[in-house]
Amino acid sequence: MPSKRALLLSLLLHAVIVVLLTVSLDFAPDKLVKPAIEREIVEATVVDKRALRAEAERLEAAEAARRAAEQARTKELEAERERLKQEKEAAAAAKAAAERAAETARREAERAEQQAAAAKRKAAEAKREAEQEAKRQAEAEARRKAEEAKRQAEEAAKRKAEEAARRKAEEEAKAKAEEEARRKAEEEAKRQAAEAAERKRLEEALQAELAAEEAAARAAAEASEIQRYAALITRRIEQSFTILPGLEGLSCTMRITLMPNGDVAGVQVVKSSGNATFDRQAENAVRKAAPLPVPSEPALFQKMRSIQLVFDPQS
Repeated sequence: MPSKRALLLSLLLHAVIVVLLTVSLDFAPDKLVKPAIEREIVEATVVDKRALRAEAERLEAAEAARRAAEQARTKELEAERERLKQEKEAAAAAKAAAERAAETARREAERAEQQAAAAKRKAAEAKREAEQEAKRQAEAEARRKAEEAKRQAEEAAKRKAEEAARRKAEEEAKAKAEEEARRKAEEEAKRQAAEAAERKRLEEALQAELAAEEAAARAAAEASEIQRYAALITRRIEQSFTILPGLEGLSCTMRITLMPNGDVAGVQVVKSSGNATFDRQAENAVRKAAPLPVPSEPALFQKMRSIQLVFDPQS
């Protein structure tokens, strides 16, 4: 369906053609040279020819106008297609340019970011190097101060050690002299003590020898006395003992516990005769013989308070 613009152009073209045809008919040569009488004679024929020619021309003009309108419409469509194509191409070019610009901007941004990162790394590296340099300098200064302090401390320690060594040498010399004096005093004291100990030992040995002799004498006297009382006790018991027939030749060992007044506190057969009757008769004889003879001296009595003797009535 033709557009409004194409219809307007077609109508305008038809109007122009009609006007041109009208003007050309009014200024035709026949109208200028023919007399009025001849015009009347041929008027009908001319009208018919003119009408035919005008119709033919109108049709031709209409066809030409149609073709012109068709061509104009075709050109308009081609122009519209070209315009759309150009717009599309322009839009594509603009899009491509925008994409290229965006890509360029992205690359520029990446480059700027990389440069910023590189600058940041470089700044961090510079900072790290500066910190390391400051640290090295601080460590070097600390080492220098430590070495200086160490040197001063060593010198002070050396002076102190020398002073201590001097004092120690003096003290050792003094101590050595004191030790020598003490040693000599101890040796003298030991010598005197040894002499005194030897004198005391000789005196004690002499006293011990005398005491031993006295003790031996006392022991011998006590033993003799104890033997004497043991014999008296044995005879007293034998006096209270009657040998039964068949018990001849027997003996037993008894332990007798005595009291200071001679009474028997206890009697026990420690070695049997092998005959219970004999043993029992011996124990009864001890009790019947009480009070037994005992020393009046307490020390001697204590030594024979518990006495052990062999009871053999045939001996």
